[in-house]
Formats: sequence, C-alpha cells, structure tokens
Amino acid sequence: MRIGGVPEHVSLPWYVAVEEQRIDATWLDQPGGTGAMTAAMADGTLDVIVALTEGVVQAITGGLDARIVQTAIPTALQWGVHVAAAAELTRETDLVGTRAAISRRGSGSHLMAYVLAERLGWVPDDAQHFVEVGTLDGARRALGAGE
Repeated sequence: MRIGGVPEHVSLPWYVAVEEQRIDATWLDQPGGTGAMTAAMADGTLDVIVALTEGVVQAITGGLDARIVQTAIPTALQWGVHVAAAAELTRETDLVGTRAAISRRGSGSHLMAYVLAERLGWVPDDAQHFVEVGTLDGARRALGAGE
C-alpha cells in the first residue's frame, strides 16, 4: 500500500506506523498538498491519501473514483492569509482584486481563496487572480518576487 500525505505534524502517526512497521506500507511525502494527492490517486501512484476533506470531496464530485473512510481531525483547520512584510495590505478588504498564491487548481489553498473572496463580496477570475506555486517554497518565492 502506498500512502501519501503532506510532510507536516498531522502526518506523524503515519510516519511512526510505517517506520516501526506497524503497517505494511510505504509513506510518500506529498508537499504539493491535496490537489497533488488526488491527482496521484487518480493516476494510480497512491493508494491512500491523508488530505483535506474539502479538496477530496471536490475531486470525488469531479469524477475521482475514491471514498472517504475516516476523518482524522474533527475541527476545521486554521487557514491564514499572508502578505509580504512591506505590502500595504493590512486589512482583509485590501485583498479584493489582488492575486493569490495557490498550490494548484482544486487545492485547499484555491478553495479557501474562493471562500475568502465570497466573504469579501467579490468573485475572483481564475486566470487573473491566482498564481500556481506548487509548494510552500514556491509560495515564498512568488511572494518575495511580488507575483
């Protein structure tokens, strides 16, 4: 069994279980997040994913042949909006019409950007308002470059 998940604290039980051979599986870090994992599940690279429920539900409704067998964290994750220290963006309302870094289309970061935009009363244009950055390192580079 090939299991994928983000290389973060929420994956520690899986790391331990695989490392201590409590389960017969291979752990594969997925720094690209939920979107990358659902794509890997679709192409057969991964058998099991530990991912954000919202993104998996979106993938399933989009045709991914998968099912959710368990939730691991019963509370909502805390998402943050981050801007460059020198940016003149200091309030949520300053974000209307700006560009957002997302890991990829259909990812949790993409979904949460839409949730924020809806709360602020605007509809972002996918081509104009999102920059696909892949990983957190990609987001840091794009933010530093002013993208």
